[in-house]
Amino acid sequence: MSTPPFGPQDGQQFPPQGAAPYPGQPGQAPATPAFQINTQAIAGELKKQSPYVLGLIGAGVLALLVSFLPAYYKVTVSIFGFNQSESVNAWNGFFSWVGVLLLLAGAALAADHALGLVGLLKGQTLGYGLLGAFGGGALLTLLALFVDPGVEGVSASDLEQYGITIGRGIGYWLILLLALAGTAAAFLVYTELGKAGAAAPAQVAPGFAPAGYGAPAPAGFGAPAPAQPWGAPPTGPAAPVAPAPAAPEAPQPPVAPEPEVPPTI
Repeated sequence: MSTPPFGPQDGQQFPPQGAAPYPGQPGQAPATPAFQINTQAIAGELKKQSPYVLGLIGAGVLALLVSFLPAYYKVTVSIFGFNQSESVNAWNGFFSWVGVLLLLAGAALAADHALGLVGLLKGQTLGYGLLGAFGGGALLTLLALFVDPGVEGVSASDLEQYGITIGRGIGYWLILLLALAGTAAAFLVYTELGKAGAAAPAQVAPGFAPAGYGAPAPAGFGAPAPAQPWGAPPTGPAAPVAPAPAAPEAPQPPVAPEPEVPPTI
């Protein structure tokens, strides 16, 4: 038995007419990615936000980027008249990297609020979260100015004995500036959220009206009924009773005419 040759034969079309083209063939539609990012929608949502919210996002992201630069701590070693200096990033001290993470957490809360992603915090709670994140980051960054980290097994209290001094570089001052500016912006966002919450109308359930100060609650739908003893008939106004339908009248028998009396002579 001979094997048919592979490929199109004389007078045949490959692939057959009307069939979907094979991968890589001309006319094939490009595959649609499973996940797409709508940058126009994101840009539109960001334009609606307050500039303070956008400033919080930028401050947290910039603080993270600056923390990786080898310009946070400046370590100088002086032994027998020999001096050598080296700069390291913020991830070599406890207060420095925890402060950066707090700033990044505040930026994440601001981004979640601006884009409406998850809605972790809302209203005044969001203001408290932003103040706590940026205020805590600024406080820890200030503490990093006075607390020196250890260097390769040497504790901070023994650095001077080995002729080691630790200074602060340009990266530290940039992160401190971003932390203080973010704290101020977080306070402004907190005040804006407070004003928006005060101006929003109170949510009242359908069928209920808020009672004025000192006024008794209206008795109506939803008011609790007084307790009744077990087995006692219910009290209160009696329900109206519908009148019974009238019985149909019986037919009356016909009346016979009176006989005429002849006149007397």
